[in-house]
Amino acid sequence: MTEYERRREENITRNAEKLAALNIHSKLSDLSTVAASKCHMAGSKSSKGGPIKKPSTEPVVLRQSLRSRKLPPDDVEPVQRKPPTVGMGPLEMRDAYVSGNGSDEKFRQTILQCCKEFLSSETDRAPCASGSVDAGKLELKSKNIARLGKFKITSMVFFPTADMQMVVAGNKSGEVCFWKFNGEEEEGGELYMYQPHLMQIRAIAIAPFSISQMYSCDEGYIRLMDVEKEVFDMVYSSDFDIHTMSLSPHGIKSLYFSEGFGPVGGVKMWDVRTRSSILSWELHVDKNIMATSSSDGTACIWDLRHMTGGKPTPPLKTVRHIGSVESAYFSPTGKLLATTSLDNNIGLLSGANYENASMVNHYNPTNRMNCTFRGIWGWDDSSIYVGNAKKGIDIVSVAKEKTVAHLTSWDLSGVLTRLDAHPYNVGTIAGCTSGGRVYIWTPS
Repeated sequence: MTEYERRREENITRNAEKLAALNIHSKLSDLSTVAASKCHMAGSKSSKGGPIKKPSTEPVVLRQSLRSRKLPPDDVEPVQRKPPTVGMGPLEMRDAYVSGNGSDEKFRQTILQCCKEFLSSETDRAPCASGSVDAGKLELKSKNIARLGKFKITSMVFFPTADMQMVVAGNKSGEVCFWKFNGEEEEGGELYMYQPHLMQIRAIAIAPFSISQMYSCDEGYIRLMDVEKEVFDMVYSSDFDIHTMSLSPHGIKSLYFSEGFGPVGGVKMWDVRTRSSILSWELHVDKNIMATSSSDGTACIWDLRHMTGGKPTPPLKTVRHIGSVESAYFSPTGKLLATTSLDNNIGLLSGANYENASMVNHYNPTNRMNCTFRGIWGWDDSSIYVGNAKKGIDIVSVAKEKTVAHLTSWDLSGVLTRLDAHPYNVGTIAGCTSGGRVYIWTPS
């Protein structure tokens, strides 16, 4: 017998002796006798009240709802849900189309017609619009409000053309929505929705020189929507999260995107023609200068001409915040850089070598249901537009280094986190909410 078994037997014997000393067993038997006599008396009293009922011989039928039995409702045909067709390979646009309002033929023809008109124009590259804006003359019309699905919008851009007013939005469910707004023919415009991804859309990029092609990325994949080929093609996949993406502003040769975290994170320059990495080491590119923002509280400016051999040289300039830096964008002229941080500041860099730095106080934190704020430039170097926690857009003056105006409306249903300024229409700015709604201000 082992030591454990010996101690177990001793415990059992000792506990039995204690129970015997308390006379527990005899008391339990007395209680059982009393309980049995009471039950007998109760049974005899009930028998005196009338005849004994015979037990029913009919079977007992238990009610069960159709839902518990996994059956469809009466007089309603079961809905045949289409299984997800999103895979690793190319995805036909017609298979990814989920709007449910017929065919997407009209949408594809509209895009191809805009592309044809651009190629037939005299100028090869139409410059983006520039100019100052009077906030008091911007208005939000009811026809420029729409709900693009029921999921939170995580990325939104204007379609880069002056021939068509369209917003492209990606949401948390992996859907990409195209909304043609401000139309004269029908109230509310036209809405086309595709689902090329299964996870939230992190970024959308459309080159103004090739508007029939659009890049979208989720947490690990990049797809290319080619309207001419009618396909969402898989062009890149990664084991790490892809955070943001941008096309070169001077052509469609290079695609820049960031992936990973910490020592395994970095920025890649991708050749869209050969589909290979040119350089591997929220970015914004202006000519040969690139800006990056990081969750470590820094934003850096890099010279792309010195980045060869896989290892970048030290940054030209670094601006430090206390909190995570959510965005870093160059101004339209490229002379200024604006950073948006969770430390309640918007950073401004200016000067020939970006040597002048200043901070503008702005309340930037949001709750977990909303995306973070990202300040964007307008159509010149004078103003920065950023959402606020009071359901509106703040306009920050660079010269005065403070908020000087607001865009708001009683029609707003939530906080505007993602903003975009139309590249060809001065005064047209869009904002979106976590509820899937898009609001567009236009000049009155």
